[in-house]
Formats: sequence, C-alpha cells, structure tokens
Amino acid sequence: GLSHRKRWIAFFHKPQGALLIDEGAARAIINQRRSLLPIGITAVEGEFPAGAAVDVRNGERLLIARGLSAYASHDLRNIQGRRSAEISKIFGRAHYEEVIHRDNMALL
Repeated sequence: GLSHRKRWIAFFHKPQGALLIDEGAARAIINQRRSLLPIGITAVEGEFPAGAAVDVRNGERLLIARGLSAYASHDLRNIQGRRSAEISKIFGRAHYEEVIHRDNMALL
C-alpha cells in the first residue's frame, strides 16, 4: 500500500497543474518506480510554484501519478524534454536531476 507520506501527496493536496509525459517516462515511473526526469515531459499545464502538487498524465492524458514538483511551472517549460547536462547549463549547479523524485510521487 501507499506509505503515509505518499497517501498524503495523493489525496491531501489539490493539484495545481499537470505534467504530460511520453511513453518512455510513463513506463519508467510505473514499471521501474523511477523518478520523473525533465526529458520525459512533453507539456506543462497550469501555473504553480516549486513544491506544488501536480498530476502526471500520459500521452492519452490518463492520470498515472501525483507528486511534488521540484520546479516551478515557468522553469519546467524551459527544461522540459531536455537532458540533465543541458539543464545544468540553464540553472548552473543548483538544480535537481528529478522533476518529481520517486519518494515524492504516488502512483494512482
């Protein structure tokens, strides 16, 4: 079952936006319990601050997870679809590899 923390993420927070992800990212999250990386994001919906709860949706817009975003929506739009090496050029050293770390994400 979901840990207390993940249950809290999944049900307590009202999502402030949504991240649409590609099939590779969806498989990594569902099958391998991976974190969500910027390269897998195809679109960012809504305006939200870093730390906000967001829905994670696949290409068919099905809700697959909910989690806490390490980045604000405007920053995500700059890094979506990019590799980690490119992101460090944009933000310098102070950046997160993961947009949503697996510990901050509940599968739905």
